[in-house]
Amino acid sequence: MANNSMQFTLVESLIPRLKVRSAFKNDRDYVDYVYKAIKGALSINMGRNRDIEGITVMSANVSPTYRIRELYESSEELSDEQIKMIIKHAVNIKKVQSSLCQRGTTADKLNFYMCWSLYEQGLTWMEIYKATDECCAWNTEDPETVIRKLQRMKVRFEWERKPKI
Repeated sequence: MANNSMQFTLVESLIPRLKVRSAFKNDRDYVDYVYKAIKGALSINMGRNRDIEGITVMSANVSPTYRIRELYESSEELSDEQIKMIIKHAVNIKKVQSSLCQRGTTADKLNFYMCWSLYEQGLTWMEIYKATDECCAWNTEDPETVIRKLQRMKVRFEWERKPKI
């Protein structure tokens, strides 16, 4: 029997568990490995004949997976700063992967990247709460509890505000 309900998965769940950085001769070798792991996983799981049935892969522009791909493909020669950022995002992939079990519902998965994106855009904690609460993302938790949860997520996943132009 076909399941007609739409399912979502975070793109980080498609990436294989990354090897430890210390297993490589240098940071550039590690970054090359991370990029190839991401590119391979995305081509297998998101191609025309992908092996994941009935799952729509979702991710916002804050996804560490997509940020790595964007950084890696942005120039012929990666700068030290780009390599440092790719390593930081690889760490975040591991954090997201280890926390996926906490995001079992579609609402939780959508909400995770939505909150991250809203934070980066400069919204206050209360503005983030109100925007996401309208989507019934918090199961009627009080604002203070949700804001503390968001603040812990900010620290754990190293959310950063985008610089104002």
